[in-house]
Amino acid sequence: MGALLVVGSGYQPYREYILEALARSAPLALLQEAPLTWQAPYVRDIGCASTTDVQAVLAAAHELDPI
Repeated sequence: MGALLVVGSGYQPYREYILEALARSAPLALLQEAPLTWQAPYVRDIGCASTTDVQAVLAAAHELDPI
């Protein structure tokens, strides 16, 4: 099964439970503007790009490990 691409993780108090639940079901690749912090235990791969720029998101998503 390939990784599930998550674009942006939001603020930890409001989104950590979602990443935790998703990570139990599938490997996660996270695409966001900043390096990993609290998200690290839940994601397998990270891409950095402005999440408000469609072309940057697409380019960064293509660079992520497709496994």
